[in-house]
Formats: sequence, structure tokens, C-alpha cells
Amino acid sequence: MQDTKKKTSPKDKAEVNTNKEDFVNTYNENMLKLFKANSVGIISEIRKRQSYLKPSTKRKQKIQAARRRKNKSFRNSGR
Repeated sequence: MQDTKKKTSPKDKAEVNTNKEDFVNTYNENMLKLFKANSVGIISEIRKRQSYLKPSTKRKQKIQAARRRKNKSFRNSGR
């Protein structure tokens, strides 16, 4: 009886291992990026909910933030 299993060389095994390691590293990097992106939103949400703001105060802060963003974009665009 002959062996029907395919014999692999050490080179083939090394290539498989590096590909697996690359996949794991890429997966971990992507998960870390997702975690950082999600945690930024969570932290800002916690800061917002630390104390109660009246709706009128929220509205004023929202308008001020929009003005700051607009002024900043004008400064950065060179106008």
C-alpha cells in the first residue's frame, strides 16, 4: 500500500505559519482600531451625561460649537 498523503516540505509549513500569523496580527490591529473608535464615542457620551443640562443650555452650546467649527474651517482654508 502506498501513502496517499501529500508530503510537505518545511518551507511549505513555514509559509502557512507566517500567513496565519499575518492574519492574526491584521485581525488584532483591526479590532484595536474598532475598539478605539468605539471607546471615543463612549467617553464623550459619559462626559455629556455627567450632569443634567437644560434643553436651552444644550441648544446654546450646540450653536456655539457650530460657530467654533465654522471659524476653524475658515482659518484652515486660508480665507
